Amino acid sequence: ENDFLNYAEKGSTVKLTGTQNIEGTDCYMILLTKKDGDETTYFFDQETYVPIMIESPIDEGPMKGKVAQAYFSDYMEVGDFIVAHFMESKVDGQSMQKMVFESFEFNVPIEKSKFEMPK
Repeated sequence: ENDFLNYAEKGSTVKLTGTQNIEGTDCYMILLTKKDGDETTYFFDQETYVPIMIESPIDEGPMKGKVAQAYFSDYMEVGDFIVAHFMESKVDGQSMQKMVFESFEFNVPIEKSKFEMPK
């Protein structure tokens, strides 16, 4: 579920913290602070309001203390939605993973057997 959906009911707060240019796109910086104190900064395109980057600190594991970034681009219309077809994950600016999405399907029926525990 999207962190912004009913954020106040979940005990989260949001704050516009400024603007920044992310890879040539002027963005609004929105800080979302969850009820437990976890903070994530979202960078939304100032013209289209789609997310360009999401940035959050890594709080545990071997990468504790580093910053994770998720970049989104190649937005296209898919039915009634605008969807990013490219995503890149970085840690402290170093690329870790790139994904290209070729197609999307929404509201496709799924067999109940897909949700059963393996025997």
